[in-house]
Amino acid sequence: MPDASPRTSYSLQFEDDGVGLAKRMEFEAASASVALEIAERECDGRWALLACDGQPVCRVGHNGGTWTIAPALPPTCREETQSLIKSR
Repeated sequence: MPDASPRTSYSLQFEDDGVGLAKRMEFEAASASVALEIAERECDGRWALLACDGQPVCRVGHNGGTWTIAPALPPTCREETQSLIKSR
């Protein structure tokens, strides 16, 4: 039996946005595409920050069958947000 494919730690971080409460969801996935499939189920009508091994990857939003993937952060906000992520 072949070895299971290596898994990487991912997280989705949601803000209190009027659609839902702030929450952080951590999970493991075999690839970024699998992580995005999980995000699709969790992000209905909301935006979340997708991180891989604690490093921001992108912001994802899913609403009514339409996906939006945006840069994780503007460069000027990157350090501040990374320290926020680490403090949680």
